Amino acid sequence: KAVVSTQSTGDNSLAALTAAKRLQWDARERASALAEEQRRETLAVQGVLEWITQTAGQMKNNTSSMLLLQKDKENLVAEYKKQRVTVDRLKTELQSSISSHTVLAEQPNQSETVLQVT
Repeated sequence: KAVVSTQSTGDNSLAALTAAKRLQWDARERASALAEEQRRETLAVQGVLEWITQTAGQMKNNTSSMLLLQKDKENLVAEYKKQRVTVDRLKTELQSSISSHTVLAEQPNQSETVLQVT
């Protein structure tokens, strides 16, 4: 009987040790899964922050580009108005010259008048 009780005590100790190891292993697996989930969440948050930072930078660059384009547009509009005034002035001068030439062309030349009279 003494041998049997030593074996059953050893079996009980072995079973207790196995159960303790299993509990520790399960606890480590839960802790590992929790740490992995936290890493995923942290990386997701960092990814969102990076995306927001990049988007804000792009928006700032786009705003700067739009301001430069607006300034260029204003300069081009001013230049166009100056050129338009010059074109209108030249057009008026040309019409005036054409009118003067037409009037002169319609008047008989003096040498032609003398030839016709004689």
